[in-house]
Amino acid sequence: MHKKLLVVSIILILVLSACAGGTSGSVSGSQQNCREAGGEVICDGRINKLSGTYDLEVETGTFNEGDAVLVEAFFITTIGSMRVSVEAPDGSLTEAEVIPGEIGVLLGLGTVESGIDQNAVPITLHSADGDVEGITFEIYLSRP
Repeated sequence: MHKKLLVVSIILILVLSACAGGTSGSVSGSQQNCREAGGEVICDGRINKLSGTYDLEVETGTFNEGDAVLVEAFFITTIGSMRVSVEAPDGSLTEAEVIPGEIGVLLGLGTVESGIDQNAVPITLHSADGDVEGITFEIYLSRP
């Protein structure tokens, strides 16, 4: 009986964690360069391939954990469509669609979270159907 309960509990935990969002995919060939100037964080980079859902962590020493920050992000892909989103401190989501060859613009409030080395603002990338390739981006973080 206890063994059966343990198996059911493990399955339930796995199902709930899969539904919780966050990173459940992967990226390959990722490069990101960030700099901080005048109270603003500016990042640019590229990702060769995105599969599934992945949190792109934009590291910042400028903002504190829990701060709301204005996120202005520009994405373009060469193959495949994706959705990008940020979550504000109140839990509301701002989303944008990115289709191949066109610039997708994400403009909304994000939340600074505690990171291993320093704080970061996660931007969630979600491949719409299949893998996404040739992603380039520019991201600006500032006070709202």
